[in-house]
Formats: sequence, structure tokens, C-alpha cells
Amino acid sequence: AAEAAGCLIVGEEHNPFRLPATIEALQPDVVLMDVESPGRDVLEQVVVTTRHEPRPIVMFTADDSDTSIEAALQAGVSAYVVDGVDAARLRSILQVAMTRFRMDRQMRERLDAAETRLAERKLIDRAKGLLIQQHGLPESEAYNLLRRTAMQRNTSIAALARDIINAFSPA
Repeated sequence: AAEAAGCLIVGEEHNPFRLPATIEALQPDVVLMDVESPGRDVLEQVVVTTRHEPRPIVMFTADDSDTSIEAALQAGVSAYVVDGVDAARLRSILQVAMTRFRMDRQMRERLDAAETRLAERKLIDRAKGLLIQQHGLPESEAYNLLRRTAMQRNTSIAALARDIINAFSPA
């Protein structure tokens, strides 16, 4: 069905434990998996694969249980298709999987960036608190001191805040 839908199959792997290495070696655009039921070994290797070589994964299976579907999606499967597929539907299934994969990656990147900004904000607030406590500065002056010093040292305010916190922390 894949060739009939215009897909180029670059390789096959029947041993789930070799899946990450095979994907790393072949670098496919999309991974198509045909499994009777996504067992624990297969799903563990999907997790390893998506962690090290993230890419869309389409799983074709006969298992329509809610538990298996949820486990596969949590492992990193982009599309879970029950009862096989014909060539006429494959192209749209692949398009959905690739689009969902891209959207998930973008959302994860935005979440990671927001978490980083929050962690940096906490560092800066803690360093400001130390400067206020140690030097009796008002909050605005403590922040301005951090900003000026970071600019002079050509570093980020968060990196400077981390250095200040480390300097005030007992060894």
C-alpha cells in the first residue's frame, strides 16, 4: 500500500529492539509500523526512538483497545490506525501524522521556552532579593544593577543571577 500511495520504503525492521538504531541509520521522513498489538517492548522502543530521533510515527494495528491507543500516543505515535489501510487513504493518514507531529513539536518548544523563562525569572527574583538583603537596595535599583552588570559582562541577566546566588550560597 505504501508504494502504491507514492511512498518510498527505505528499509524494514522486524526486531523492536533495533528500531532506534535502524531509524538513526536510515533517517526516514516518517516511520510506518505494522504490529498486531503494540506491546510493551514495541512501545518502549518507540519512546527511545522519539527521544533520540523524533519523527512522525504511524502505527497500523488490529488492536482497538482504548488502553493500547492511549499508550501508543503517550509513547510518541503520531497516528494510530486500526484494521489496516488501503493506498487511497495512506497519503492523507501520512499528511495528518506529519502535521500533528509538527504541531506537537512546536507546542513542546513553546512550552520549553516558557518554562525556561519562568525558571530564569525565578533566578532573577532570587538574586534581586539577595541584593536587596545584602545591600539594602530598593527592588528597582537591584534589578537595574543586575541589568547593567550583565550588559557590562556581556552575559544574560539569568546567568549573572545564577552566579550571584552561587556566590551567596554556603559551600
